[in-house]
Amino acid sequence: MLDFARKKLPEHDRPTMGVLNTNTRAIALYKRMGWRLTGTVLHRYDPAEEGTFAAVYCEELEMQYRG
Repeated sequence: MLDFARKKLPEHDRPTMGVLNTNTRAIALYKRMGWRLTGTVLHRYDPAEEGTFAAVYCEELEMQYRG
């Protein structure tokens, strides 16, 4: 998946992706590959709200490629 994304980077002016803040292993991997957290929260998932998939409260954070 990451190899595919890397090949597509030149097609986008400001490549971004979302990652759940609870997925710390993915965040560490993406940082090693040149992605950086922007500080933007794309979505919040609260298990107390209807229709959410989350078992615990979490946020989807934006990451931007800065290779």
